[in-house]
Amino acid sequence: MTQDLPSLKQRLPLLDYLRQQNWTARSVGLHQEFVGLCPLHRETHPSIYVNAAKNVFYCHGCGRGGDLIRFVQLSRNLSFHEAVAHLRRHLGLPQPGEDEALRETVDFYQQQLGRHPEARDYLHRRGVRNPRLIEQLSIGYAPGGMLYRHLSRQGYPADLLRRLGLIHQASVYLPS
Repeated sequence: MTQDLPSLKQRLPLLDYLRQQNWTARSVGLHQEFVGLCPLHRETHPSIYVNAAKNVFYCHGCGRGGDLIRFVQLSRNLSFHEAVAHLRRHLGLPQPGEDEALRETVDFYQQQLGRHPEARDYLHRRGVRNPRLIEQLSIGYAPGGMLYRHLSRQGYPADLLRRLGLIHQASVYLPS
């Protein structure tokens, strides 16, 4: 995750994030600095400075400062990891584990295609016979009720699978 942090901060500069949160500021100085009311505490006089070139802030009123992630931590009362997850969601980026769960789902469905002759027969009847094309398009077969069991055995939590739309609430119940 730490290798993604500079990229995350670059994709969403602090000043842009603040403006998306309806923060208003005025330009001061010559070095892309802005001043406005601090969203972290109540005040009547502008005391928070944002240096857009350095992508950092500092509030002379409450003494807090840092980068985009630190601002999100303070403004939303989140841990570091929760703040990073919030920003990834804000940008529409996949959360850690999402890509892996989706890839595992594709692999599972492709394996099932090879195990179920009725699925291969169906493809043949539809004119899809080229194995390279089937692989290239990641065509698979989804036998009912098996995906949740498979992914949970791989260690993926049900809430992640629901969030990705891979399962619904009823899928989580497995009769003993």
